[in-house]
Amino acid sequence: MKSILILALLALLPLACFAAPPPQVVSLLRVVLQNKSAFAADAFTYNNFTAYVIFSGGEIYGVILHDSKQGYYIEAGRAEIENALRAYYLSRSYSPDALSQLPDIHARILATKSSHEPGEAKCRQQTGTDVLPCNSFETCKTACLGTPFCPSFAAGGTPGEFIYVLLDFENNSILLDDAYLAENAAYLSFAGNSSEQNALAYLSALSSLNRAATHASLSPLYDGYSYCYPPDYSLSQLTSLQSAAQRAYQNASKFLFLARTSERVANRTFIVLSNSAAAETPAENASAQPSENFSAPPPSALAPVAPAAPTAPSKQDSSQGMAILVGAALAVAAIGGAAYYFSRKGKKRL
Repeated sequence: MKSILILALLALLPLACFAAPPPQVVSLLRVVLQNKSAFAADAFTYNNFTAYVIFSGGEIYGVILHDSKQGYYIEAGRAEIENALRAYYLSRSYSPDALSQLPDIHARILATKSSHEPGEAKCRQQTGTDVLPCNSFETCKTACLGTPFCPSFAAGGTPGEFIYVLLDFENNSILLDDAYLAENAAYLSFAGNSSEQNALAYLSALSSLNRAATHASLSPLYDGYSYCYPPDYSLSQLTSLQSAAQRAYQNASKFLFLARTSERVANRTFIVLSNSAAAETPAENASAQPSENFSAPPPSALAPVAPAAPTAPSKQDSSQGMAILVGAALAVAAIGGAAYYFSRKGKKRL
């Protein structure tokens, strides 16, 4: 009996943790969502009251605020939406200062820049490209034939195959050096102007650098022919630093796009409220007073919205409706189990 009671209490926990929004908020949700079935109403504290950010399909559809005079209302002012979303993102552990990690990441990238050079230099000594150029098939062949071991490798396999491997080795080394230069240039651009475009450009430069180092490490000189010992291309460090930069961007991205997101939500709210007002009958329009549930849309809401830039996926778009349904289902299952238990116990006594 005691275990059944515990099961029932556990089943009801989701209902206690995710209480349904108050009726006034539910009625406002119908206005904001315009009959959309899939949504999440994520509660947070704003100005000492409970507020809600409304999501549908991964997009923010509106912000519902509360004050002591109006109660709950749909906020339509872009500036206030921006303030509310800033508070919401902070409450969800996003940080506008997350990109302050990039200087340290860049410094650690620079520390790996020369790690591959000693290994590549030894390899060039064995291929003759340390004293002769290798920037075409003929120049690489000439360099190779002037060494003790390279001619025997060049004579084996498909004619010219090993010489092309030497040429690829040199080209990949140049591309890697260029990728380090591009990373440094992208970082300097970001350091001068920490805009969303420059942040994305720096992430792209890190990705290109990691690809260039990986490609260079796969030269057949190392594993295929075992002609040289593989240099240290710092692949694990580069991958770790790239991941750290991506996490920093994700944590700061909501603030990088905050102004744009707020403008888009204000535009969407203006359209929703306009459609809601147009749906009223002429008689209702003639006699209706401004509803206490809605704030008037500002002129700025009419401004065109720039296309949204890609953002990292949201950390927390919790669906309260789903939590309530799951909790109810568990509660019903627990009650059914209890009924079955007592019916079986009664039969045994008979």
